[in-house]
Amino acid sequence: MPFLNPKEYCSTGTMPRIEEDLDVRCEWTAEGVKLFFNDIYVARLEAGSKPGWSRLAKKPGPLAALLESQ
Repeated sequence: MPFLNPKEYCSTGTMPRIEEDLDVRCEWTAEGVKLFFNDIYVARLEAGSKPGWSRLAKKPGPLAALLESQ
């Protein structure tokens, strides 16, 4: 079951809605995977990382760390 990050850890930024025409792309690296929605870098996951990184994290929290801009 997906859990919500507490409000104080969430950015008010926007991301494309997950809809049928959304272009979802994964970029695999030696460390893990980067996720893109319509060419917008939205998340990164790495083996053993707890938590992963999200574009919508405002500060590091229990469910997501800050995603660096790349």
